[in-house]
Amino acid sequence: MIPLLLGKSTHQLHFNIIDNGKYQSRNIYPIYAISPEILETLANKAGWKISRIYGGYQRKEPSFEPGSTHVWILE
Repeated sequence: MIPLLLGKSTHQLHFNIIDNGKYQSRNIYPIYAISPEILETLANKAGWKISRIYGGYQRKEPSFEPGSTHVWILE
């Protein structure tokens, strides 16, 4: 679950790519700097495509308003 565009950084997103148990890439971003565009770019660079996006764990329609949370399913 990823909060979008918070006003200040209180958490970090650790975007790690692991292949056969070995780290291929490690990236750490302050949460406030994350936008859906950045996340999609990171996923695409790692070879993933977005399958589904939910608005939180309740599987609601996603909101792209600041402070919203998403669950992304990547394939």
